[in-house]
Amino acid sequence: MKQMIKALWFGSVASLMCFLAAAHADVIDFDSQGLFGPPYFADAGPAQTISVTTSVGLVTFEGGVILTAEDGNANTTSVYATGHIFDLTNIITIAFPAVTSNFSITVGNDEPFSATYVLANSMGTSQSVALAMHTATQVIIPSVGTMITISAVIDHPGSWDFSIDNISFEAIPEPSALSLLVLSMAMMALSVICNTRLPLLRRHANIRFSPF
Repeated sequence: MKQMIKALWFGSVASLMCFLAAAHADVIDFDSQGLFGPPYFADAGPAQTISVTTSVGLVTFEGGVILTAEDGNANTTSVYATGHIFDLTNIITIAFPAVTSNFSITVGNDEPFSATYVLANSMGTSQSVALAMHTATQVIIPSVGTMITISAVIDHPGSWDFSIDNISFEAIPEPSALSLLVLSMAMMALSVICNTRLPLLRRHANIRFSPF
């Protein structure tokens, strides 16, 4: 019985640790990941697909390039940016290996005029943000599914220039992980009840129990 209780306790603690790890917030700011680039699109070259290792797996960025201390950007750190040059397109895509929640991102308008940006997720919802020239803002979205895209509403034909930074998110635990956690906690509670009640039953009812 004691060995069984120990096993249940260890299993429950392990499940709880896995659950908490899945709810851990990851932050990608490119600098911390050792990603640096030139300050100009002309020196960065064609679009770069960037994969960043997180606690839930690889997060992939497509459609832009890494720029550091980008010219015309108030942010002097590394960003992932796109502009109307080379083969860069008016869309940045971020793909996650799991369904995510509590998503936040800094979107920067690097144009010399105001612009509006649309953030659309794989769940079919979108959010727009208007930015003045050379400004940035944090956008918070409760859930983005497994993918989100950022694009500019082009008011000036053939012109876009924006960047993203400080991406934060949490992976939503899969139903199987939640079920395992609930089952483990229930078994742990049952083991405690059995461990405390059975000795009392033996003493008061003089019942012999066969060993497990």
